[in-house]
Amino acid sequence: MLRYIKILSLTLVFLFSSKQLEASHAMALDIYYEYLGSGTYNFFVKFYRDCDGVAAPTSVIIDFGSSSCTNFTTVLPLDSSSEVSQLCPQALLQSTCVSSSSTAYPGPEEYIYSSTVTLTNTQLACNDWIVSYNLCCRNSAITNLTSPSSNDIYCEVSFDPTIQNTSVDYSNIPVLYGCVGKQICFNHGAADADLDSLSYELVNTQGDLGNNMSFTSGLSLSNPVESNNTFTFDIMTGQMCFTP
Repeated sequence: MLRYIKILSLTLVFLFSSKQLEASHAMALDIYYEYLGSGTYNFFVKFYRDCDGVAAPTSVIIDFGSSSCTNFTTVLPLDSSSEVSQLCPQALLQSTCVSSSSTAYPGPEEYIYSSTVTLTNTQLACNDWIVSYNLCCRNSAITNLTSPSSNDIYCEVSFDPTIQNTSVDYSNIPVLYGCVGKQICFNHGAADADLDSLSYELVNTQGDLGNNMSFTSGLSLSNPVESNNTFTFDIMTGQMCFTP
C-alpha cells in the first residue's frame, strides 16, 4: 500500500534567534494511532508547547468524524511531558522552560496524551473517519502566517478501521534552531509499522476547526518560510531544506 503523508506547512516551528517568545503557546501538533486487535486502538496526541506561553492542557479531547457513522469524542489524559529544547547541554539551564530571564533561549516542551479506544461493530464498518484535535492558540512568534495567535492549531489523521492498520509515527522533534544564511534541512522521520510505502505532500496550514490560514505577504505553500526562494521539498522522502 502507498500512503501519502500530508505535512502541514508550518507544523514545523523554525526559531532563528534568541528573541524571547510571547503569549500563546501552540508550536506543533501530531495525532497517531496503534492497532491492538479486536477493534481496539491506542490513540496518541503529541503537543509541543512554547515554555514562554500558557500551560499545556492536562487532557485533550479528540473528535471522530464520519459521513457514514455517528460522530463521537474521546478524552486522552496526559501520559508524560519533557523539555525538548534543541540546545547545547550547557545552554539548557538558560531556556525559557527553566529561566525567566529576558535573554533566555526559546524552549519547547513535548506533551504526550493517550487512551485506548474500542470501536463498536457499526463504527468498525465505517472507512471514512477523520480524527482531529484543535487547541487555542498558535504561537505569536510565528512570522509567516497572518494573525497566528488569533487562530487555533489544528491537526487531523485519516482512520480506516476496515483495514486494521497502524498510522505513521514521526521520530524527529518538529522544532528546529537554525542560523540565518546557513542551509538547514529537516525530515520528520516518518515510520510505518505496517511497512507501507510512503509519499509526502505539503498542505495548507490549518487553524480553527480545520480552516486554511493565510501566509504573510510574499510567502506561499511552495515557499512557506523566509528563505529567498531556496525552499525545497522531496515528495518521496519528506526531506525539506532551505536557507533562512
